[in-house]
Parts: sequence; C-alpha cells; structure tokens
Amino acid sequence: MNISSLACFATCIGALAMAGCATRATLTVFSQPEGAYLTEKGTGKVYGVAPVAVVYDANALASYKRADGCYLVKGFEARWVSGGRQAST
Repeated sequence: MNISSLACFATCIGALAMAGCATRATLTVFSQPEGAYLTEKGTGKVYGVAPVAVVYDANALASYKRADGCYLVKGFEARWVSGGRQAST
C-alpha cells in the first residue's frame, strides 16, 4: 500500500438528516482502501472496521450547524492492518 492510497482516506455522509422531528442523525464513514479500523480523533472512541454508521443525537448536533447547512463533527482516524494510518480533519 503506498502513501497516495492512504491519503485517499475519506469520510462520506450517508444520511445526515436533520428534518422535522428527527431525533438522530447518521453519518456513514468509509475508508479507501476498504477495511480500515476507525476511531474518533481526540477521544479514541472505537467505531470498528469501515464502513461504519455513526449515530448522533440530533438535538445535540443542532448546536454545531454551520451557516452553510453543514454540521461539524469530530474527525476520524483510520488504521489499516498494513500499519498505514490516516486521519480526517
């Protein structure tokens, strides 16, 4: 695995819906290459092997909504069995 493939680590929003009376929002996190072990940056909270669905409380998340409609969440760190690592911002 080369450095450029590790740099392709990406998080993708599967469904971050905050409509109406929704009580939760889900963010699906993928890795490229597949199969990275994912943890939350700063806390080390374990999410497992990508892809994973991370569920947030919609009420708590509302205070992190930006003017452009996007939500700010903590970043993720990916670790592959090869020893490669990459983190989102």
